[in-house]
Amino acid sequence: MNPKLDHALLPLALGTLACFCGETIAQTKPLPFAERFKQLDRNGDGKVTRAEAGQSPLFDQWDGNKDGAVTLEEVTLFYSNRRPAAKPAEPTPATPAKHAPASKPNVAPDGFVPDAPFVGEVGGSYIDPEFSESANQVVFQDMQNRVWIGDIDPATGLFKTATGRDYLMDQNITLIFDRPPQGRKFSTNGPEWTRDDKGHLVVYTKADQAGIMQQWAGRLVDGKSVVTQLTRQPYDCYGNMPSRFPDGKPPRIAYTHDWPIWKAKAAWIFLDQPGAPRELVNFDYRQMSMWSAVSPHFLFVQTPPGAPHGQVAMSDADTGAVRVLTADTGAKDDPGLFLAPEFGGELLLVCNVDNRALGIYRDEKRDGQSPWTRIATLTLPDDAPYRFISSPETIASATGVGGVSYFSLLARESKDRNTPGSIWVLGLGTDPANRFVRRVDHSAATGVPTVVMEPEPFVGKDEVFVYYNFFDRAQGQHGLRRAATGITVAAAALATKQDFTVEDVRVSPPGQPMVDPEFNDVQHRVTYWDYAGGKLNISVAEIDPLTGLLKNAPGRDFAVAEQVSPCFKDGGWWSHNGPEWGRDRNGWAIYFTKEDAQGNRQMWRAIEKDGRYVPEPLTTKPGGHCGALISQSATAPDTRMLFYINLDVPGQDTVAWAWAAKPSEFHPLPDWRGSHSIARIVGEHHIGYAPRDKAGVPQVVLLDTRTGQRQIVTDEPGDKFDTYGFRAPEFGGELLMMANIDRQRLAIYRDVTKDGRPWQKIAELRLPPDSPFKYIYSCEPIAPETGVNGVSYFSLNATRTPGSNRGETGRAEKDGSIWVFGLGKDPAHRPVRRVDEGAVSGIQTTRYESESFVGTDEVFIYYERKAPETGRGELRRCRTGIKNSKP
Repeated sequence: MNPKLDHALLPLALGTLACFCGETIAQTKPLPFAERFKQLDRNGDGKVTRAEAGQSPLFDQWDGNKDGAVTLEEVTLFYSNRRPAAKPAEPTPATPAKHAPASKPNVAPDGFVPDAPFVGEVGGSYIDPEFSESANQVVFQDMQNRVWIGDIDPATGLFKTATGRDYLMDQNITLIFDRPPQGRKFSTNGPEWTRDDKGHLVVYTKADQAGIMQQWAGRLVDGKSVVTQLTRQPYDCYGNMPSRFPDGKPPRIAYTHDWPIWKAKAAWIFLDQPGAPRELVNFDYRQMSMWSAVSPHFLFVQTPPGAPHGQVAMSDADTGAVRVLTADTGAKDDPGLFLAPEFGGELLLVCNVDNRALGIYRDEKRDGQSPWTRIATLTLPDDAPYRFISSPETIASATGVGGVSYFSLLARESKDRNTPGSIWVLGLGTDPANRFVRRVDHSAATGVPTVVMEPEPFVGKDEVFVYYNFFDRAQGQHGLRRAATGITVAAAALATKQDFTVEDVRVSPPGQPMVDPEFNDVQHRVTYWDYAGGKLNISVAEIDPLTGLLKNAPGRDFAVAEQVSPCFKDGGWWSHNGPEWGRDRNGWAIYFTKEDAQGNRQMWRAIEKDGRYVPEPLTTKPGGHCGALISQSATAPDTRMLFYINLDVPGQDTVAWAWAAKPSEFHPLPDWRGSHSIARIVGEHHIGYAPRDKAGVPQVVLLDTRTGQRQIVTDEPGDKFDTYGFRAPEFGGELLMMANIDRQRLAIYRDVTKDGRPWQKIAELRLPPDSPFKYIYSCEPIAPETGVNGVSYFSLNATRTPGSNRGETGRAEKDGSIWVFGLGKDPAHRPVRRVDEGAVSGIQTTRYESESFVGTDEVFIYYERKAPETGRGELRRCRTGIKNSKP
């Protein structure tokens, strides 16, 4: 389940049917299985021998595997099949059997064949399992009230070991459920996953030495459990529910407190501040409440006095402000927030309505006050055998799967949890007339009614799985099953080591590549090479700054120029570069290379006038000009262009700069070394590049275009590429320089002495040591004039093997990757994050030309790749998890 406070009384269907003591099945005051078993298990080894059982004639029947010892699971299974004889019922007219056993697996109308094998031991105890996709592990409680973690094979969804009991985390924790007349306290929820900066951990309820229920945490350290008591309150703290949304703060642990349960209130603590609880007002223990998996909000059902039913409310964890999200008819339960790919990653709400449907809600007015609008109602098919819906969960709530939002749920005969049920997956999608509906449990194939419980989704390497416990009295079986769904994973919604959720989606329309894109953060636009009508053209598309996706398909919002020069021609470099944005005090323009009537490459500019781009030639030199990089200074009187010249002399081309207003007055860069390095315009007056020093070693220099003077930035070994200047918020906006050294590390330099001597290298940013990718390309600062939220970030792509170091972007590598590096103030905690879908799917393909775009709320990274399924080029957009709080 999602982290939630599950205050419905969960029956342990594997252990509440009867209690054993001697030969009897029931007593006036029966002891629970686990308690009676402990009494017989005198040496505490988890088994009862014949000697420990005394003279009971039922020992041989308890000992199902005939090994001379009895486990709690064996006794449970025996008594679950021995039901007291019922009184003869009054005769009733015969009716056809509703669920006749099938002789072979049933095939769904859509061709899906249910596949739900056992996971772990048949008859094993896997109570309330919770799955971590980032750790590929499951945590569960057993009938002896122990906490276990098991390893999951993400390819098959099965346990890696026979039992799944790989790591014993703790013992004697509070049982989840109890029934009268026992009257004992219970936790209402099993162990749950969360994560902090040290890694994964689980939170659960356990009594302290005084018998007061408290919140505890356990984590694996070098394969061993390390347990910490969190709360130390004088009252009971139970119903553990930790947050999972990574917002840079310690996890928040919500819990119910005070006893009995109908008087319960709720509070939450930070993991590192367990003694400072924050109360959650208007809490209703009868309804599910949970942390949002995609935002720092607590969701609960708020029932006003006298109202027939409650509405979903959302409490901001930082401010405590509460907003009621729904206002329509129907009793609400099981609320959850998710980012819907159908709406460009917009935040939507799902909740259970009247235990008959899933309501999907959208904040359409966006005024911070109005209730959200129900935009969809997902229901079971008319012929579904069971109609009472419970336990819905969003699958991959931060991304969806393959562009669709999916939900797993349980449907059973009635509110009674011991009635037969079924496991389903429903999909939202973009077409209301063709929404995904699929039953996935094993009984869908056998036709035998079975009690099923608590479906839990897990996005595996190649497919989505749903797990559930079941109890089949007729077959004498119970245990945990793993159901295939048939939903394949292309861009998997999984978390990386930093608990960052990968979201990598295609931006370019199918069959329409958007080549060498350049993004404009201010105008929210992208310009790119567009192969339309068999010609190479330049187009501009508008970008939605909230989602980073195209505002209008197919992304040809503005035509800029037709039949422009390609990057390569006749087996060699031709234009060197696609269209680029330029800016000065007069506004924005697009610069590009296009051949004149004589076939000479020339620099052109397109300025937007009256809603259309008007192209005009700038240079006219017969020798040609191409491959411009352009300045972007809002205060400069004119735009500076940096481009190749002398193209008519083989091997003699060099780089020069010129003002756009005076394109014929160009100034060559001294000691330019061909295509081995790319010069970059830095600020309003400088150009950075890397000529060779007297010893033949490339060194970064800054050329002052006003005076022609050069300042040496570096004085160290190693080839230098991708020389950029940026304003570092870590140093009060001071100008720093970066350089890619030997394609293996990103060096950062600062002018510490300010006396003309080489700058000091203050940092080296590298790929993780365990990464299979070793060589970096296309390194660029993100928001080079400001950084993002006080940090300087850099986008880049990385490959497994090196190129020839002649300006490649990694486009020839068969397996590429897209990354974000961060500088920051703390050298011990510098962000390093892979953001493309290959980080979790394992798909190997070319990935190159990373570009950044600072959206309204988040930084996005774009890249080009060859689609593995078609071999054609496409543009992709990745989330980064880097939040943007700029005005």
